[in-house]
Amino acid sequence: MYLAIKNTKVIYAFIEIMILFLASFVVINTMMMAIFERLHEIGTLKALGMSDRELFINFTLEGAIIGAVGGILGALVGYIIIAILSYYGINLQSMLKDVDMPIEYVIHPTLSISALFIAIVMSIIVPALAAMLPAHYVNKLMPAEALRK
Repeated sequence: MYLAIKNTKVIYAFIEIMILFLASFVVINTMMMAIFERLHEIGTLKALGMSDRELFINFTLEGAIIGAVGGILGALVGYIIIAILSYYGINLQSMLKDVDMPIEYVIHPTLSISALFIAIVMSIIVPALAAMLPAHYVNKLMPAEALRK
């Protein structure tokens, strides 16, 4: 039983990596849709002299902001839920009644400011990195090609 509990950290880390991977695909999809919907605007901006670097930074920041808003709200809601669960606890008596181990039936999760901070930082960094792929696509567009599409 102790080994199973010890291995849950590895399982949780794998789940967190999968969630970050899926979240990055959502950001990439959202940014690609934004780029395809604004091809005429991008072509006009390029024709007016906006550099590829400025457009790259613009779309990367847009992806970071999308991720930051969702990540900060999600981290705060999760923190509030953990605060409520840590106060009231999670009663596992019905599930653990047949277990022959001296453990408490009510679990009280712990609040961690460092985990909240890491979640917020990751929700900014991962979408910004994911948004760089669609932003790189914008750099390859020629103004005339973007205006034609």
